[in-house]
Amino acid sequence: QQLSTELNTEEIADQLVGAAIEAAGKNRGKLAAMINAIIASCCGSCDASGGGGDDNNDTLRPSSDSHPQIALDILSIMDEMHSMDSEVMIVPDIVSLSLVYYSLQHQNEHQHEHQNGHQNTQGLHELESQDILERAQRLAKKMAGSQRRKALAAERRRGVSSNNGMDSREVERKLQSLYGPDMRVLQETEDVIVISKPSGMVTYHTKKTTAGTISKKKKKKRRDNSDGDGKGGGKRMDISLVDALLDVPIALSTLNPTARGVVHRLDRGTSGSIVLAKTDEVHLKLVASFFLRKAKKKYLALVPGYGINNGMNNAGDDGVDNLDSKQLTMGSTGVMEGPVDGRPARSSYEVVKVFEGEQQQQQPTPEALLLKVETLTGRKHQVRVHCASLGRPIFLDPLYYSPSSESQSEEKPTTRGERKKMQKKKRPPSVMNNADESSVVASMIPKEITDFGDSNGQQERFFLHAASLSIPELDISVDAPLPTWWVETMDQLDNT
Repeated sequence: QQLSTELNTEEIADQLVGAAIEAAGKNRGKLAAMINAIIASCCGSCDASGGGGDDNNDTLRPSSDSHPQIALDILSIMDEMHSMDSEVMIVPDIVSLSLVYYSLQHQNEHQHEHQNGHQNTQGLHELESQDILERAQRLAKKMAGSQRRKALAAERRRGVSSNNGMDSREVERKLQSLYGPDMRVLQETEDVIVISKPSGMVTYHTKKTTAGTISKKKKKKRRDNSDGDGKGGGKRMDISLVDALLDVPIALSTLNPTARGVVHRLDRGTSGSIVLAKTDEVHLKLVASFFLRKAKKKYLALVPGYGINNGMNNAGDDGVDNLDSKQLTMGSTGVMEGPVDGRPARSSYEVVKVFEGEQQQQQPTPEALLLKVETLTGRKHQVRVHCASLGRPIFLDPLYYSPSSESQSEEKPTTRGERKKMQKKKRPPSVMNNADESSVVASMIPKEITDFGDSNGQQERFFLHAASLSIPELDISVDAPLPTWWVETMDQLDNT
C-alpha cells in the first residue's frame, strides 16, 4: 500500500519482480512460485466480514485494495524476460491468470454500475480481460501435449454442439442409463453444468486405462445387463465423470487440458455435487471463486457415535474440538481444525441425526452420527482427515478408517506420498473385512455398515457426500440428494 502511493504501477511491478529474482537466486521454480504469489496478492485481499455474512469464513475478495494493473505490468515484465532469454520459462499459472481476469471483470462491473465518464476505462478492461483469456488458452494448449491438441482440434472441426439439442432431463436420463440413478444433473446453463457424482466414479483419469475407455460395445452391454442400479454386467467400467459428460456430448472448457472443465474435484469414493465449466471464460471465474473462498461447500458424513483412539487424535486444549473427548448429541456443533498436507485447514460441523442402535444399557453412546460439515478452507481430503484425526473417521473410508485401533495407529497418512503408499498396502477398497477382529472397536461397528462393507466389492464407496454447493456470484445453488445406497443403509440403522 505504501509503494502504491509513492510509485506508479510499472515501477511497483519492476521492484516486486526484482525483489523476487534476488530472493529466488537461480532457482527458477522458486521464482515462478514467488511471482505467481505476488500476482495473486495484487488481485485479492482478505475481507474479515466473511463475504456473505459468515463470520467464520475469512473470504478473500477483490476490493479497493486490489491492484490488477500491477499484475498486468508484472505479466508484461515476464514477457520481456522471456523475449530476452527464451530459456527463462517463468510463466503465470492458471490460478494467477484467473485472479487477474476475475479482478478485471469485477472492476469493469463496478464501473458499469457507476457510469460517469468511465466508458473508455470499461473498454480497456474488456480488452485486458480478453488478453488474459487468450494467455490462459495458450498456456493450456502448451500444457496439453500433442495428442490432446489433436483431439481438441478434431472436436472443433466436427463442430459438435453441446447436448445435441437435449435438455437437462434428457441428459440426466442418458447418463443414468449407463452410470446408475445416483448420477444427476442438478443445474445446467450455457456456462456450467453441476452434477451429482456417484460414489465409485473418478472425477477424471490422469492416465486412460482399458476400463476407462468408452466404446459403443461397452455402453450397449452396460444398458443390456444393468438392472437399474448402474452396476451393469461383465467387467466393471471405470469411466470418469469428465469422459462420461464429453460422451453425451457436453461441451467442456479446455483450460484444464488433462481434466476438461474441472475446477475442483471429489474423491472417487465421495458422492455429490461438483461443478464443471463449459466455457473458458467461466472456467477462469470459477477457479478464482474457489481460490477466493466464495464457493460454499457442505458435506454429510456418516461416522461412529463413539470416539476411536486411532493414533490421529488431536489434543483439545488449544481451542479445537476433540470429538473423542466429548459426548455428541443431536444439534451439537463445533469447529474442527488441524493441518492437512502441512497446511492450515478448518471445518465446522453439526450433528443432524443420531442413530441410537440397540442395547443402550450396554452401549451408552450412539451407534452412528450423521454430521453436516462445512469446509472453511479447501484442502484435499480435508473432511476425511478432520473426522479421522478427531476420533470420528468416516465409515468405509479406505485411508482413514479402520475398525482396529492398532492397525490405524501403525500408519497415519499425513502427506500425499504417504497416502499413496498406504493405498497400495491396504486391500481396496474396504477395510471393513477386518470387522471380525476380536477388538472392542470392531464389535461396536453397526452391522448395517459391516454388511454393506462386505458387499462393497471394488466400488470404492464410503459415507461422505457433497450435499450442497453455492456460488452466489454465478447463480449456482444446488442440493444433491443422498445416494440410494446411503438411504437404504440409514433406513436399516433407523429400524434397529
